[in-house]
Amino acid sequence: MTRQGRALAGGSVSRPISFRATYHLHSKSVSNEENLKLFGKCNNPNGHGHNYKGGTAENVAVNIWENLQKFLPVGVLYKVKVYETNNNIVVYKGE
Repeated sequence: MTRQGRALAGGSVSRPISFRATYHLHSKSVSNEENLKLFGKCNNPNGHGHNYKGGTAENVAVNIWENLQKFLPVGVLYKVKVYETNNNIVVYKGE
């Protein structure tokens, strides 16, 4: 990083992002009532979300790292931080 042409040692830039994993199951070939019977809460028009536990946040962090690396110069990407909950945070540094 530079500021007015001077290098800033140890500087980093971060941007928090979030996402929801949702889906909606619905068949146009049957009635709304039949869809509700077939798919239950998965037929909610606003989607049916999931809260994952275990290795999910870790896998998301690695995937984000691998995809960002494709677009950034070598050595620019320092870490990826994924907040699964307020109390569960994953930090991945390409290790």
